[in-house]
Amino acid sequence: MKVAHIIKSLNPGGVETWLKDLSLCNSNDELHFVLHNNTESFYEEEVKRSGSSVHRIPLKKNFFSFSLRFFLLLRKEQFDVVHSHVNLTSGWFLFLSFLAGVKVRVAHCHNDKRSEYINLNFKRRIYNALMKVFVHLFSNRKIAVSKDCSGSMFYESAALVSILPCGLNFKNNFKEFKKTDFGFNDDDIVLLHVGRFVPQKNHEFILKLMEAFKQYDNIKILLIGEGDGLHKCKKIKDSLSLDNVIFLGVNGNVQDIMYKVADYFILPSKFEGLGLVAIESQSCNVHTIVSDRVPADVKISDYIDFLPLEPINIWVDKIICNINENKHIKAKEMCFDNEKFTIENNSRCLTLVYKGIEKGAV
Repeated sequence: MKVAHIIKSLNPGGVETWLKDLSLCNSNDELHFVLHNNTESFYEEEVKRSGSSVHRIPLKKNFFSFSLRFFLLLRKEQFDVVHSHVNLTSGWFLFLSFLAGVKVRVAHCHNDKRSEYINLNFKRRIYNALMKVFVHLFSNRKIAVSKDCSGSMFYESAALVSILPCGLNFKNNFKEFKKTDFGFNDDDIVLLHVGRFVPQKNHEFILKLMEAFKQYDNIKILLIGEGDGLHKCKKIKDSLSLDNVIFLGVNGNVQDIMYKVADYFILPSKFEGLGLVAIESQSCNVHTIVSDRVPADVKISDYIDFLPLEPINIWVDKIICNINENKHIKAKEMCFDNEKFTIENNSRCLTLVYKGIEKGAV
């Protein structure tokens, strides 16, 4: 099949990394990525080397021109499947795909943004309501990463939506990183967070948490990711004199760092569709602590804690308790089956969804 994935860019992020890994393991479908950012993104060359094609249609002020170019691309390439990953805006892309005669039109819900939508202005709320109608009318395949987030994009009950957690490319061999490679001491307790610097990921909460840990010389954190909020977080770090915080930026060795360097992984998100990175951290034998806004689907081991975001002392006490009980050491001994979350399993399940064979949970 000839499949077009619609995504803003291929810069590092949960969905983008999943799509990159999907292109690397794919052998049956002809994959195309339709991007609407203005510059080349992080994973583009790797995706192209896998044999996939990249099309860039920058989203400029002239929305009519953008839509026309997208429509003409659809008519030219004659895709069998259009698979959209851009939240409710998927409704517009799938409407144009319907007009262009694309037979399989997939809306994919990766995040539960309902709590965020409440605070939008009237104009944006009308837009979202209209796009949700378009998603309903013009998608004929619906996928969500968890049952909890399904209602963010779809009217249908979760039972009528294919539930497919995004898979991971699990490594068999890890680079021999050491804590000292990142400026830590061998006996430091290293916390890790991976995520874009956007409000959803709650980095300001992390910095407040690390302020509470200033009295503990051996507790440090490594923050991996970039985003619009990075500069603000660096200013907060400087203002609070947080020597226990290290910004690493974008890094292609996340699993290696999890497995060899991190003692605990934290994800204090305000909302998540699934929180795939928490599955990844457990799979790398790292004790994981997440907010209670993260779906329970991420629990694949006994070494994960779900905590409320307030008060912050709950997080401080839990982390100290876990350290005293050597939870980070015990987590290194855990063993469980990752098959459900492999990228290879995802690829097989997607084929079934595209063909209309699989409905409901996959």
